[in-house]
Amino acid sequence: MLKKISLAVIVLFSVVMLNSCSKESVTLSKIDGTWKVQTITYNGTDVPFAPDVIKMTFNKCKEKDAVCSGSFFDTGDVESFTYTISEDGTMITLYPGTVDEVVWKIDELTKTNLSLSLTDGIDTLVYNLIKE
Repeated sequence: MLKKISLAVIVLFSVVMLNSCSKESVTLSKIDGTWKVQTITYNGTDVPFAPDVIKMTFNKCKEKDAVCSGSFFDTGDVESFTYTISEDGTMITLYPGTVDEVVWKIDELTKTNLSLSLTDGIDTLVYNLIKE
């Protein structure tokens, strides 16, 4: 009886661990590539910007990699960054070279759409992007 319970606990633990890892893997797979900013809002108000100017590239990365790399393009300037994805696949932490880490919530991620939000107190910044 004890062996059956131990086996059940091991199987349940394995399933939970695989599911938590697989969500990160799915996010890493979908986010791979170059994304073009379509809209930016700050507290629900559109922020004007030049179209086709702001892009983010997330380089192909596997879950076993501790930290992944990417680039941010804005009006000809390129800034490299590294990033990590949370185990549940809902948060992305960017480590740009010029500032401390920035933690974005992944509100939507499909093969073609990405929505990231950053909340600081009562202020919220939202980037909506499409895949190139």
